[in-house]
Order: sequence, then C-alpha cells, then structure tokens
Amino acid sequence: MKIIGFVVFVLLHSTIAFGANEIVGKVVSVIDGNTFQLETEENELYEIMLYGIDCPEPGQSFYEEAKAQLEKLILKKTLTVIIQGKNRYGIRLGFFLIKNKIDPRNILLENGLAWTTESNGIKNLEELRIKAMTSKLGIWIEDEPVPPWMYRRTQSMLQPKSS
Repeated sequence: MKIIGFVVFVLLHSTIAFGANEIVGKVVSVIDGNTFQLETEENELYEIMLYGIDCPEPGQSFYEEAKAQLEKLILKKTLTVIIQGKNRYGIRLGFFLIKNKIDPRNILLENGLAWTTESNGIKNLEELRIKAMTSKLGIWIEDEPVPPWMYRRTQSMLQPKSS
C-alpha cells in the first residue's frame, strides 16, 4: 500500500524527469523553512531546498515559525529525496514524503508558512497556498506580505557595492 501511495504522489508531480536522482540520508540540520542539510551513509553532505515552495527569509515575519515547522517534521530523520535539479546557486531542489505519506511542503503551505515558487508553480501546491491565503493563515495575516524572492532582491540592492 505504501508503494501505491508513493506512485500516486509521483504521478501527481508530473515534473519528475525520467531517471531522476535520489539521495538517501539523515537530516543533520535545518537551515530555514525550506532548506536543510542531508548526510548520506558515505558521509557526503548535501544542501537541499524543497522543490516548489519558498519560505520567509531571516528578518521576515514567520521565518522562525517556518524553520521550526520543518525542524519538527524532518530533523534527524532518514529521507529519500527525489532531486528535480539545481537552483542558480547550485543548491539541489527536491521533494520527499515522510513515512511515504506526508509532504512537508503541503504542511508549510497549509499553515501559511510558505509561498509557491515564483515561476513554474505546481497546481496542487498552488491550491494549498490559495486556501491558506483565503483563510488568512500565517504570512497571509498581513495585507501584502513580501514574497521571499522580492525580499532577497531588496536586501541585495541594499548591500554596499564593492569597487
């Protein structure tokens, strides 16, 4: 039954490419609400971002809550992460199910602790974001919350330029 549930999950996420990479390891740290470090049995350390969502950055409302939620869900757990690619900084983007049934992206979105990514939104994730927004949960209690990608751009423009 667990295998059937996972197959359904994979089919619902049609972005999976044939021959996608998998990384199996233990979560050794949670960096923020959508980024964590995974250590394999071979002692290789991987930084992984949750594919399809983006959580508040340090300095933004609900940063701590998002990070704490992800820690509660995955810290010190062994996961099999399906890698979808890398972002422009080379950080792997992936997803997984906890105990073959719980998608942490869903929980973060349902609690208003994440946005769906700026581009290439995943339909079922977008539906969860809209539901939380309509219910004014988490980040959505603010009238116009600033998405993390806009916050990062603003912060980088405020940094002094080197000569």
